[in-house]
Amino acid sequence: MAERKIQLIAGTTYTVSLPKEWVKKYNLKEKSRVSIKELRDGNLSLSPSTKLEDRDKKKITLNIDNYGANIDQVLFAAYYLGFEEINLFSKNEISMDLRSLIKKALVYMSGTEIMVEDIKNIEIKVLLDLSKINANQLFFRINIILNANINHIINDMKLKDISRNENEMDRLYHLLGKMISLSATNSEILVDSEIGNVHYILPYFLISKRLENIGDYLNALAKYMSKHKISSKPFKKTLKIIGKKISKYINLLMNKELDLFKEKKYGTLKELEENISKLNDTNVRIYLNTIVRYLGDIEEEIINVTFYKRLTNKNIL
Repeated sequence: MAERKIQLIAGTTYTVSLPKEWVKKYNLKEKSRVSIKELRDGNLSLSPSTKLEDRDKKKITLNIDNYGANIDQVLFAAYYLGFEEINLFSKNEISMDLRSLIKKALVYMSGTEIMVEDIKNIEIKVLLDLSKINANQLFFRINIILNANINHIINDMKLKDISRNENEMDRLYHLLGKMISLSATNSEILVDSEIGNVHYILPYFLISKRLENIGDYLNALAKYMSKHKISSKPFKKTLKIIGKKISKYINLLMNKELDLFKEKKYGTLKELEENISKLNDTNVRIYLNTIVRYLGDIEEEIINVTFYKRLTNKNIL
């Protein structure tokens, strides 16, 4: 990190010199224009003024023939990187299977629309204003969805509602992935997202992935129980505790509080594992133990975030 002294020129204008390496990196010169924006936290964001070539970086063209059946994952990667226009083409005809794969992926990419489609081309635009969304909102909604599915498993086993919630969970996960990824390189998004600190980026991503994993396993558990007519009664209490743990972790993450240090590490989770070990159905034990393991992963990352918060409060970070 470079430091500069504020200079007062002619008694009226305050100036700060720019790092030479930064000026060269962006091909700036005397009289080049830069944009200065005050962020919500009071910091200033300095960037080269937008040029035509900068706008072109928001577009990407991909040859589907180079990616085949992996094109859906490539689409997610381009989405995370912040491309606003994704143009797909094939030298031959885009097969129906690939079209289906692409359109299925777009369901989980918030704000995406196919603008043009023909035999060899698909043009996608991402119409999404990230400044109106923050990570806390998304985590809060994920908490509601996961607990709703837990309640369905315990009470009414509405598989259609559970599946619908799972799809929404996946959509929110990918939106979080996009926001977290862009926060690593864009200080404005880092602040607007309410992540707020680059040290939180990796824990946030890992936590969001584990929450998505938990959603998958709850969905799989529900399908298995429905197929084999298994009652939730023997593990009803376990599911309720899992729901409470998810809510607690997300509240801690949103508030970045420090009271997790007052608890015995993995205390409740070990009790859950003991209760699960007493269940008769092997597959139910596997589903629940995997969910508890993911909760342990989340707890570790929450500890990291709260520790980073403590260091930040002491001006160490």
